[in-house]
Amino acid sequence: MAIRHTAYGFDAEQLAATVSTVAYKDAAFDAAALHRHAQEVFKSLRFDHPAHTGAFAGLRIDEERLFSTAIDEPEPHIDFLTLLCEHLVPAPNLSQRIPMGYFVLQTALPSLGWSKSDIRAIVFGDPLAVLLAETLPHAVDAFPGFPEECGWLSAEHCAGIVPSILDLIKMLDNPTGLITSAFDALAGYAAERQSTPHALLKGALFDALEMLEWSQTNQSDLFLLLEY
Repeated sequence: MAIRHTAYGFDAEQLAATVSTVAYKDAAFDAAALHRHAQEVFKSLRFDHPAHTGAFAGLRIDEERLFSTAIDEPEPHIDFLTLLCEHLVPAPNLSQRIPMGYFVLQTALPSLGWSKSDIRAIVFGDPLAVLLAETLPHAVDAFPGFPEECGWLSAEHCAGIVPSILDLIKMLDNPTGLITSAFDALAGYAAERQSTPHALLKGALFDALEMLEWSQTNQSDLFLLLEY
């Protein structure tokens, strides 16, 4: 089964405002109201819209489950993700030049001094709990169960990563001990792909740069996801 990285633009504040308006009445969380709204949102999703179709499928939201779950036993994280799908537009991702560019970055970046949290951020984004903490701090405990292989990058976070990506791209044309260690880490995968570590890393870094710069051009937050 092919695994692809996907990225979507959205306005995190706008999503938070929608959730707050629908799910909070007099400061109390109304899970049933959110669930009913999510069902209505699903009916309005355009499945000829690549972001709606791709994200809903990639998140593996079960339509039957969405409508069969008892109204008094809703799953708020599923409802939240359904509302999120409505806000998404396609953006450049890490599977454009190199189909598994996300894997290339996960393999190479530790040798280049990137921390686990920084690598997670560029591939999956920050956990959705971080999105809630920053936009709906009173709602963090209401939405347990988000999948791990997805997340959110604010436009500001994207801007902060760009200089590091540009530095790595410059290093490709003047290999040092640091960049050659990344090539060594990619050697086995490059042989499998009948490619070179240089070509794989270059393609993955330019995909990352395009994704991050798209966020800046459009002043958009990003939702990042692996689609199976």
